[in-house]
This record gives sequence, C-alpha cells and structure tokens, in this order.
Amino acid sequence: MLTVGGKYQQSEETMKALGDWSPSIPLVRAINAVNLGNIDEAKSHVKKALEIEPSLTAEGWKTSTFVDGDVVDRQVSDLTKAGLPEK
Repeated sequence: MLTVGGKYQQSEETMKALGDWSPSIPLVRAINAVNLGNIDEAKSHVKKALEIEPSLTAEGWKTSTFVDGDVVDRQVSDLTKAGLPEK
C-alpha cells in the first residue's frame, strides 16, 4: 500500500480515483493529507468517512487495519489530528 510506504502523493492520486464508496478510502486520504501538510483537507476526509460510517474511531482503525507496529500508531495519530474520535 502506497500510504504505508510513505508515498502519500501517489496514494492520494490513486485513492481519489476510487471515489468514496467505503469509509476506509476517505480515512486513507486523511492520512495522506496530514502527511502532505493539508490538515483542513484531512479534516474534510474524516468528516466524509464519518458521514458514511458514524461509529468510526481511531481505536477501531487500529484493530481493523492490516498494518501493525509503528506504522499503525502513526496512522492513528494522523487520523486523530484530522478529527477522528479516539474511542
């Protein structure tokens, strides 16, 4: 996954083309935006994800993602910076 590898711009281009049919897409886009320095855009993506699935949390992301260790901890931090509730 491009985001996991730190290729945030490439990931953003790919994710944008997919559309927002799943809440994970705007969440990945939020992670990309935080790392590209676009916090307002990141917040907008989190808002969209919460419109799709209001019960989303950073804790839920951590337990459902396919990455672990430092990578998922950074992603959780990025998502909370973008406004995703912790619990």
